[in-house]
Amino acid sequence: MRIPKMDLTTNDQIKKEQISDLRRKADQGDREAQFDLGLAYVLGWGVPQDYAIAGQWHEKAASQGEVDAQYSLGLLHYEGHGVPQDYVRARQWFEKAAAQGNARAMSFLRELNENTGARTRAA
Repeated sequence: MRIPKMDLTTNDQIKKEQISDLRRKADQGDREAQFDLGLAYVLGWGVPQDYAIAGQWHEKAASQGEVDAQYSLGLLHYEGHGVPQDYVRARQWFEKAAAQGNARAMSFLRELNENTGARTRAA
């Protein structure tokens, strides 16, 4: 179940039943549900905002190839939200997302190249 497009000014549009359904599916390994549940935690939709929990769900989804989760996990590492700031890990996730055509990940890779260069490449 993808979280429907919503008005970002309010989080009461996500009901407890929707979060429960997402959590059940995410626990069963559904990568889209894992991403959506992580997104709910990033934005505080129906759950308290918690970047660390978001990162855990996004890592599960990203490890299964979910492109939006790969981009989001790269962003969490880039910004240091809920995970240690780590440009090498950010690059790794952005590269995976970019390889699947994610334009936002491509943009962040260019920014990493311009601002940090070789320091962000894995040894």
